[in-house]
Amino acid sequence: MQITDIVAIVLGLVGLFLGGNWLVRGAGRLATSFGVSPMLVGMTVVAFGTSAPELLVSASAALSGVSDLALGNVVGSNIANVGLMLGLAALMVPFRVEWTLIKREIPVMLIATASVIIFAYDGLISQAEGGVLLMGMALFLLLQYRWMLMDRAMITPEVTDYDRALGVVGKDIHRLTELGFITIGLIALVIGSQLMISGAVSIARHLGISELIVGVTLVAVGTSLPELVTTIVAARRKQSDIAVGNAVGSNIFNLLLILSITTLIRPIPADLDQVGVDFLFMILTAAIIPLLLMPTKGMGRGRGFLLLALYGLYVILAIVRGRV
Repeated sequence: MQITDIVAIVLGLVGLFLGGNWLVRGAGRLATSFGVSPMLVGMTVVAFGTSAPELLVSASAALSGVSDLALGNVVGSNIANVGLMLGLAALMVPFRVEWTLIKREIPVMLIATASVIIFAYDGLISQAEGGVLLMGMALFLLLQYRWMLMDRAMITPEVTDYDRALGVVGKDIHRLTELGFITIGLIALVIGSQLMISGAVSIARHLGISELIVGVTLVAVGTSLPELVTTIVAARRKQSDIAVGNAVGSNIFNLLLILSITTLIRPIPADLDQVGVDFLFMILTAAIIPLLLMPTKGMGRGRGFLLLALYGLYVILAIVRGRV
């Protein structure tokens, strides 16, 4: 292991962190300027923006012939989105969510999670199965549009605490400037993802650790930094719909869009002996969200600590398996 590998990972993390935040800032402000509601921003624009690192890392991994790193990145990111992000957000600021989120988007996430596990059961996620996931993404976007029309409150423009935190107040938004932030953010994400891939794979090979384990730990947390920051800011600003919507939306985008695109580039092998535990935690963290939210539609500090403990157990098991 060389010092250059460590420097590459650190610089990659910085690029992902800054790029993701610039992208979310530009996309969020631009969307709000068109009167899009915080819920819809969190579930679509912000979720897609913060999932961009996973998309770039996974696509780069597939093109480089290390598609198991792509699968590990998506699975690990989904676990981190729930266990780390929502757990930390709830521990800092307990929050509540709307019933519509529990009734609509969370079931979509559960179906997407189960579908990926079923597709991987035979040891390979094929291009045809990737096409099915991509059609599922298109259906989800159509459902979002329909639900937006059904719930007029979702498209009512309003100035919220989250808007003020971003400086989004009507005429203060300059759309060309926000497009510039989006462009710069994407460039930073591309550079950061490449640095992360090269550094992580090099270290994994040197230490004899499987690329899958690196993907579900270091790379997964690194690419989840934009989601983590956005979720914490949203929770502190009392915008719980954005916090939970970002986590749930990111998981849906990871499974239906990122895995489908990665699979269309190169079919993804799924060794259940290696990824079985990761799949178990992915379905467990997805299923625990409605169980924690349904009784009171809220997430208190006790439940946040439970999610963090679950994520901590997952990381410990991943490290132990990587050393065996």
